Amino acid sequence: MSPKLRLALLLAVSPWMTGCIFANIDLSPESKPYTETVVKAGSGKKIALIDISGGISDHAPSAPLFGQAPESMMKRVLDQLKRARNDSDVAGIILKIDSPGGTVTASDILHREITKFKKDTGKSVVAVLMDTAASGGYYVAVAADKILAHPTTVTGSIGVIMQTFNLEGLLQKIGVEVTPIKSAAKKDIGSPFRGSTAAEKEVLQAIIDEMYLTFLEKVRDGRPGLKPSTLKEMADGRVFTGKVAQKAGFVDEIGYIEDSFKLAADLSGTVNPRIVRYHRENERVNGVYAKANQGKQTPLVNVDFGSILEPLRPGFYYYWSPGRIGLGGR
Repeated sequence: MSPKLRLALLLAVSPWMTGCIFANIDLSPESKPYTETVVKAGSGKKIALIDISGGISDHAPSAPLFGQAPESMMKRVLDQLKRARNDSDVAGIILKIDSPGGTVTASDILHREITKFKKDTGKSVVAVLMDTAASGGYYVAVAADKILAHPTTVTGSIGVIMQTFNLEGLLQKIGVEVTPIKSAAKKDIGSPFRGSTAAEKEVLQAIIDEMYLTFLEKVRDGRPGLKPSTLKEMADGRVFTGKVAQKAGFVDEIGYIEDSFKLAADLSGTVNPRIVRYHRENERVNGVYAKANQGKQTPLVNVDFGSILEPLRPGFYYYWSPGRIGLGGR
Protein backbone atom coordinates (compact mmCIF):
# COMPACT_ATOMS: atom_id res chain seq x y z
CA MET A 1 0.00 0.00 0.00
CA SER A 2 1.43 3.39 -1.00
CA PRO A 3 2.10 6.00 1.71
CA LYS A 4 -0.40 8.38 0.06
CA LEU A 5 -3.19 5.80 0.06
CA ARG A 6 -2.34 4.79 3.66
CA LEU A 7 -2.67 8.45 4.70
CA ALA A 8 -6.00 8.73 2.86
CA LEU A 9 -7.44 5.70 4.66
CA LEU A 10 -6.25 6.98 8.03
CA LEU A 11 -7.84 10.37 7.48
CA ALA A 12 -11.05 8.81 6.20
CA VAL A 13 -11.65 6.82 9.39
CA SER A 14 -10.47 9.50 11.81
CA PRO A 15 -13.94 11.12 12.24
CA TRP A 16 -15.29 7.88 13.67
CA MET A 17 -12.21 7.40 15.86
CA THR A 18 -12.22 10.90 17.34
CA GLY A 19 -15.79 12.08 16.85
CA CYS A 20 -14.53 15.64 16.44
CA ILE A 21 -13.92 16.41 12.74
CA PHE A 22 -15.33 15.75 9.30
CA ALA A 23 -12.63 14.73 6.85
CA ASN A 24 -12.94 15.04 3.09
CA ILE A 25 -9.94 14.21 1.01
CA ASP A 26 -8.82 15.62 -2.32
CA LEU A 27 -6.04 13.59 -3.87
CA SER A 28 -6.60 15.02 -7.33
CA PRO A 29 -3.60 16.24 -9.33
CA GLU A 30 -2.64 19.84 -9.90
CA SER A 31 -4.61 21.93 -12.41
CA LYS A 32 -4.18 20.73 -15.96
CA PRO A 33 -4.44 22.61 -19.26
CA TYR A 34 -7.83 23.59 -20.62
CA THR A 35 -9.66 21.31 -22.98
CA GLU A 36 -13.12 21.63 -24.49
CA THR A 37 -16.31 19.62 -24.56
CA VAL A 38 -19.17 19.99 -27.03
CA VAL A 39 -22.34 20.58 -24.99
CA LYS A 40 -24.57 21.12 -28.03
CA ALA A 41 -23.74 19.43 -31.31
CA GLY A 42 -23.70 21.29 -34.60
CA SER A 43 -22.08 21.27 -38.01
CA GLY A 44 -20.85 24.86 -38.11
CA LYS A 45 -18.15 26.81 -36.31
CA LYS A 46 -17.86 26.89 -32.54
CA ILE A 47 -19.46 29.25 -30.04
CA ALA A 48 -17.68 29.13 -26.67
CA LEU A 49 -19.86 29.30 -23.56
CA ILE A 50 -17.92 30.97 -20.73
CA ASP A 51 -19.27 30.91 -17.19
CA ILE A 52 -19.05 33.98 -14.95
CA SER A 53 -20.56 32.84 -11.66
CA GLY A 54 -20.18 34.14 -8.13
CA GLY A 55 -18.30 37.12 -6.77
CA ILE A 56 -16.08 38.84 -9.32
CA SER A 57 -12.65 38.97 -7.74
CA ASP A 58 -9.02 38.08 -8.31
CA HIS A 59 -8.90 36.46 -4.87
CA ALA A 60 -8.87 32.68 -5.06
CA PRO A 61 -10.74 30.66 -2.42
CA SER A 62 -8.59 29.24 0.35
CA ALA A 63 -6.74 26.12 -0.69
CA PRO A 64 -7.68 22.81 0.94
CA LEU A 65 -5.19 21.10 3.25
CA PHE A 66 -4.69 18.48 0.55
CA GLY A 67 -5.32 18.80 -3.17
CA GLN A 68 -5.00 21.50 -5.76
CA ALA A 69 -5.31 25.20 -4.98
CA PRO A 70 -8.48 26.74 -6.47
CA GLU A 71 -8.25 29.50 -9.06
CA SER A 72 -9.89 32.88 -8.85
CA MET A 73 -12.94 33.32 -11.02
CA MET A 74 -11.24 36.16 -12.87
CA LYS A 75 -8.26 34.01 -13.82
CA ARG A 76 -10.53 31.27 -15.17
CA VAL A 77 -12.45 33.72 -17.33
CA LEU A 78 -9.32 35.39 -18.68
CA ASP A 79 -7.74 32.02 -19.49
CA GLN A 80 -10.86 30.94 -21.36
CA LEU A 81 -11.04 34.23 -23.28
CA LYS A 82 -7.45 33.62 -24.35
CA ARG A 83 -8.30 30.13 -25.57
CA ALA A 84 -11.28 31.42 -27.57
CA ARG A 85 -9.15 34.25 -28.98
CA ASN A 86 -6.51 31.82 -30.28
CA ASP A 87 -8.95 29.33 -31.81
CA SER A 88 -9.75 30.29 -35.41
CA ASP A 89 -12.71 27.90 -35.35
CA VAL A 90 -14.43 29.92 -32.60
CA ALA A 91 -16.80 32.43 -34.20
CA GLY A 92 -18.02 34.02 -31.00
CA ILE A 93 -18.57 33.61 -27.28
CA ILE A 94 -21.47 33.62 -24.86
CA LEU A 95 -20.92 34.96 -21.35
CA LYS A 96 -23.25 33.12 -18.96
CA ILE A 97 -23.43 35.58 -16.07
CA ASP A 98 -24.79 34.71 -12.64
CA SER A 99 -23.13 37.19 -10.31
CA PRO A 100 -24.05 39.87 -7.78
CA GLY A 101 -20.89 41.73 -8.75
CA GLY A 102 -17.56 42.08 -7.06
CA THR A 103 -14.61 44.36 -6.60
CA VAL A 104 -14.41 47.49 -8.71
CA THR A 105 -11.03 46.59 -10.19
CA ALA A 106 -11.84 42.96 -11.06
CA SER A 107 -15.12 44.00 -12.71
CA ASP A 108 -13.29 46.65 -14.72
CA ILE A 109 -10.56 44.23 -15.82
CA LEU A 110 -13.11 41.73 -17.14
CA HIS A 111 -14.99 44.51 -18.96
CA ARG A 112 -11.74 45.71 -20.53
CA GLU A 113 -10.60 42.24 -21.60
CA ILE A 114 -13.95 41.43 -23.19
CA THR A 115 -13.88 44.75 -25.05
CA LYS A 116 -10.33 44.01 -26.26
CA PHE A 117 -11.39 40.51 -27.29
CA LYS A 118 -14.09 41.96 -29.56
CA LYS A 119 -11.82 44.63 -31.02
CA ASP A 120 -8.81 42.39 -31.63
CA THR A 121 -10.63 39.35 -33.02
CA GLY A 122 -13.83 40.69 -34.57
CA LYS A 123 -15.65 37.81 -32.86
CA SER A 124 -19.12 38.43 -31.45
CA VAL A 125 -19.94 38.44 -27.74
CA VAL A 126 -23.37 37.74 -26.26
CA ALA A 127 -24.16 38.00 -22.55
CA VAL A 128 -26.93 35.83 -21.14
CA LEU A 129 -28.08 36.83 -17.66
CA MET A 130 -29.12 34.06 -15.30
CA ASP A 131 -30.54 34.41 -11.74
CA THR A 132 -28.58 37.54 -10.86
CA ALA A 133 -26.45 39.86 -12.98
CA ALA A 134 -26.30 42.89 -10.74
CA SER A 135 -23.80 45.69 -10.21
CA GLY A 136 -20.41 44.30 -11.34
CA GLY A 137 -22.24 41.45 -13.08
CA TYR A 138 -24.07 44.01 -15.23
CA TYR A 139 -20.86 46.08 -15.59
CA VAL A 140 -19.29 43.06 -17.30
CA ALA A 141 -22.40 42.37 -19.39
CA VAL A 142 -22.42 45.80 -21.06
CA ALA A 143 -19.14 44.89 -22.76
CA ALA A 144 -21.09 42.39 -24.91
CA ASP A 145 -22.58 43.11 -28.33
CA LYS A 146 -26.00 41.92 -27.18
CA ILE A 147 -27.53 41.11 -23.81
CA LEU A 148 -30.24 38.50 -23.26
CA ALA A 149 -31.93 38.16 -19.88
CA HIS A 150 -34.12 35.41 -18.51
CA PRO A 151 -37.67 36.48 -17.61
CA THR A 152 -36.77 36.03 -13.94
CA THR A 153 -33.32 37.62 -13.99
CA VAL A 154 -32.55 40.27 -11.37
CA THR A 155 -30.17 42.89 -12.72
CA GLY A 156 -29.30 46.56 -12.31
CA SER A 157 -27.84 47.75 -8.98
CA ILE A 158 -25.75 50.30 -10.86
CA GLY A 159 -23.60 51.89 -8.19
CA VAL A 160 -20.64 51.59 -5.84
CA ILE A 161 -20.48 50.67 -2.18
CA MET A 162 -17.90 50.60 0.56
CA GLN A 163 -18.96 49.00 3.81
CA THR A 164 -17.29 49.93 7.07
CA PHE A 165 -17.73 48.81 10.67
CA ASN A 166 -17.70 50.89 13.81
CA LEU A 167 -16.81 48.60 16.70
CA GLU A 168 -15.77 51.37 19.06
CA GLY A 169 -18.79 51.06 21.36
CA LEU A 170 -18.50 47.27 21.55
CA LEU A 171 -14.80 47.41 22.34
CA GLN A 172 -15.40 49.93 25.10
CA LYS A 173 -17.92 47.57 26.72
CA ILE A 174 -15.39 44.75 26.88
CA GLY A 175 -12.52 47.00 27.94
CA VAL A 176 -10.50 46.98 24.74
CA GLU A 177 -8.85 50.14 23.49
CA VAL A 178 -7.13 50.46 20.10
CA THR A 179 -4.43 53.12 19.93
CA PRO A 180 -3.02 53.60 16.42
CA ILE A 181 0.37 55.22 15.96
CA LYS A 182 0.11 56.97 12.61
CA SER A 183 1.95 59.41 10.39
CA ALA A 184 -1.05 61.60 9.63
CA ALA A 185 -4.63 62.13 10.75
CA LYS A 186 -6.23 60.21 7.88
CA LYS A 187 -3.80 57.26 7.80
CA ASP A 188 -6.39 54.95 9.44
CA ILE A 189 -9.31 56.24 7.39
CA GLY A 190 -12.16 53.73 7.43
CA SER A 191 -10.89 52.06 10.59
CA PRO A 192 -13.50 49.81 12.23
CA PHE A 193 -12.20 50.79 15.65
CA ARG A 194 -13.61 54.34 15.63
CA GLY A 195 -16.20 56.44 13.88
CA SER A 196 -15.30 58.32 10.69
CA THR A 197 -14.97 62.09 10.74
CA ALA A 198 -16.87 64.32 8.32
CA ALA A 199 -13.63 65.07 6.46
CA GLU A 200 -12.88 61.35 6.07
CA LYS A 201 -16.37 60.64 4.78
CA GLU A 202 -15.88 63.40 2.23
CA VAL A 203 -12.66 61.80 0.98
CA LEU A 204 -14.28 58.37 0.63
CA GLN A 205 -17.40 59.82 -1.00
CA ALA A 206 -15.26 61.50 -3.66
CA ILE A 207 -13.73 58.12 -4.54
CA ILE A 208 -17.17 56.50 -4.64
CA ASP A 209 -18.47 59.27 -6.93
CA GLU A 210 -15.56 58.85 -9.34
CA MET A 211 -16.08 55.10 -9.58
CA TYR A 212 -19.81 55.61 -10.04
CA LEU A 213 -19.17 57.93 -13.00
CA THR A 214 -16.96 55.23 -14.52
CA PHE A 215 -19.83 52.74 -14.18
CA LEU A 216 -22.22 55.15 -15.90
CA GLU A 217 -19.69 55.70 -18.69
CA LYS A 218 -19.42 51.96 -19.35
CA VAL A 219 -23.20 51.61 -19.48
CA ARG A 220 -23.54 54.57 -21.88
CA ASP A 221 -20.81 53.17 -24.15
CA GLY A 222 -22.24 49.66 -24.15
CA ARG A 223 -25.90 50.67 -24.42
CA PRO A 224 -25.96 53.63 -26.84
CA GLY A 225 -29.71 53.26 -27.35
CA LEU A 226 -30.43 53.74 -23.64
CA LYS A 227 -32.06 57.09 -22.96
CA PRO A 228 -29.96 59.35 -20.71
CA SER A 229 -33.05 60.22 -18.67
CA THR A 230 -33.76 56.52 -18.08
CA LEU A 231 -30.19 55.85 -17.02
CA LYS A 232 -30.24 58.81 -14.64
CA GLU A 233 -33.48 57.64 -13.08
CA MET A 234 -32.69 53.94 -12.73
CA ALA A 235 -28.97 54.03 -11.96
CA ASP A 236 -29.66 54.76 -8.31
CA GLY A 237 -28.64 51.34 -7.03
CA ARG A 238 -32.03 49.70 -7.51
CA VAL A 239 -32.43 46.21 -8.94
CA PHE A 240 -35.06 45.23 -11.47
CA THR A 241 -36.23 42.18 -13.41
CA GLY A 242 -35.14 41.22 -16.88
CA LYS A 243 -38.48 42.31 -18.31
CA VAL A 244 -38.17 45.77 -16.78
CA ALA A 245 -34.57 45.93 -17.99
CA GLN A 246 -35.62 45.17 -21.56
CA LYS A 247 -38.39 47.74 -21.54
CA ALA A 248 -35.98 50.38 -20.24
CA GLY A 249 -33.22 49.44 -22.70
CA PHE A 250 -30.72 47.82 -20.34
CA VAL A 251 -30.97 44.47 -22.17
CA ASP A 252 -31.89 43.53 -25.73
CA GLU A 253 -33.98 40.39 -25.45
CA ILE A 254 -35.83 38.16 -23.00
CA GLY A 255 -35.41 34.43 -23.39
CA TYR A 256 -33.57 31.34 -22.29
CA ILE A 257 -30.06 30.11 -22.79
CA GLU A 258 -31.00 28.30 -26.02
CA ASP A 259 -32.11 31.68 -27.42
CA SER A 260 -28.63 33.04 -26.74
CA PHE A 261 -27.23 30.29 -28.99
CA LYS A 262 -29.30 31.58 -31.90
CA LEU A 263 -28.46 35.18 -31.10
CA ALA A 264 -24.74 34.40 -31.04
CA ALA A 265 -25.02 32.41 -34.28
CA ASP A 266 -26.80 35.25 -36.05
CA LEU A 267 -24.27 37.85 -34.86
CA SER A 268 -21.31 35.73 -35.94
CA GLY A 269 -22.88 34.62 -39.22
CA THR A 270 -22.60 30.97 -38.23
CA VAL A 271 -25.15 28.35 -39.23
CA ASN A 272 -25.81 25.50 -36.79
CA PRO A 273 -22.83 26.19 -34.51
CA ARG A 274 -21.31 23.79 -32.02
CA ILE A 275 -21.60 25.07 -28.46
CA VAL A 276 -18.46 24.25 -26.49
CA ARG A 277 -17.35 24.73 -22.91
CA TYR A 278 -13.80 24.90 -21.62
CA HIS A 279 -12.64 23.02 -18.55
CA ARG A 280 -9.53 21.60 -17.00
CA GLU A 281 -8.70 18.06 -18.02
CA ASN A 282 -9.43 16.83 -14.49
CA GLU A 283 -12.87 18.51 -14.39
CA ARG A 284 -16.27 17.42 -15.65
CA VAL A 285 -18.78 19.40 -17.72
CA ASN A 286 -22.45 18.64 -17.07
CA GLY A 287 -24.18 20.60 -19.84
CA VAL A 288 -24.93 24.21 -20.62
CA TYR A 289 -26.46 25.11 -17.25
CA ALA A 290 -23.69 23.76 -15.04
CA LYS A 291 -21.54 26.32 -13.27
CA ALA A 292 -17.78 26.34 -13.52
CA ASN A 293 -16.13 24.20 -10.90
CA GLN A 294 -12.69 23.36 -9.66
CA GLY A 295 -12.97 19.69 -10.46
CA LYS A 296 -13.48 17.21 -7.64
CA GLN A 297 -13.08 19.37 -4.58
CA THR A 298 -13.50 17.28 -1.46
CA PRO A 299 -11.01 19.04 0.79
CA LEU A 300 -9.78 17.90 4.16
CA VAL A 301 -10.80 20.34 6.92
CA ASN A 302 -11.22 23.14 4.39
CA VAL A 303 -12.05 26.19 6.49
CA ASP A 304 -12.11 29.08 4.01
CA PHE A 305 -10.65 31.85 6.12
CA GLY A 306 -10.58 34.11 3.08
CA SER A 307 -14.36 33.94 2.85
CA ILE A 308 -14.80 34.38 6.59
CA LEU A 309 -12.59 37.46 6.69
CA GLU A 310 -13.79 38.93 3.39
CA PRO A 311 -16.32 41.23 5.07
CA LEU A 312 -13.39 42.88 6.87
CA ARG A 313 -11.40 43.44 3.68
CA PRO A 314 -11.31 47.17 2.87
CA GLY A 315 -12.25 48.14 -0.64
CA PHE A 316 -14.79 49.46 -3.09
CA TYR A 317 -17.34 47.18 -4.68
CA TYR A 318 -19.73 47.03 -7.60
CA TYR A 319 -21.80 44.59 -5.60
CA TRP A 320 -25.39 43.82 -4.62
CA SER A 321 -26.23 41.48 -1.78
CA PRO A 322 -28.59 42.85 0.87
CA GLY A 323 -27.60 41.97 4.40
CA ARG A 324 -24.20 40.63 3.40
CA ILE A 325 -20.87 42.38 3.08
CA GLY A 326 -18.00 41.21 0.93
CA LEU A 327 -17.62 38.33 -1.51
CA GLY A 328 -17.47 35.35 0.82
CA GLY A 329 -19.02 32.71 -1.42
CA ARG A 330 -21.64 32.63 -4.09
